[in-house]
Amino acid sequence: MKATQITLAVLLAVFSYPCHSQFAPESLGDALSKDIVNRERLAWEAAKKKDKAGLAALLAEDYAEIIDDGVFDKKQILSYLDHLTVTSYSPRDVRVKKLAPDAVMLIYQVTVEGNYDGHNFHADSNAASLWTERGGTWLNVHFQESPMPTSVSQDARTLDEQAIRAADALAKGCTGKGC
Repeated sequence: MKATQITLAVLLAVFSYPCHSQFAPESLGDALSKDIVNRERLAWEAAKKKDKAGLAALLAEDYAEIIDDGVFDKKQILSYLDHLTVTSYSPRDVRVKKLAPDAVMLIYQVTVEGNYDGHNFHADSNAASLWTERGGTWLNVHFQESPMPTSVSQDARTLDEQAIRAADALAKGCTGKGC
């Protein structure tokens, strides 16, 4: 499971399947937004093609990626390409947030399918990708992804909350319905 999560993080970090409509930079209003969305697409493409040099050119030297399993740097993310095969991805609801003249964040959801060390995976995630301009070049400096809640995890969370309320009530000595 952890290998799948790491794989997804790598995938989401910046890789994609060649379908221009998925990131749809032409639908964005200004040139900078289009450029950053296109760079994100190029990063996904590099990962899909296992093009380490192409991906490395898009990542800052101090690149960091945060996923469920921890924090990973540029070198570690590039090494995952040896184990990862992306077969398809589908980003959606891409939003561009201009944080400063030299900083842009992409926020989107993505579904990724592929294989990590012989194990197939399918994942739906929320993603955020931070790009900054350094020396006249826009580079990805940070990526974070989180699994999208499923109805099962939402149901489990509801049951956990109900159990906590019941335990609190018992601790207070309340055993009736009006507690």
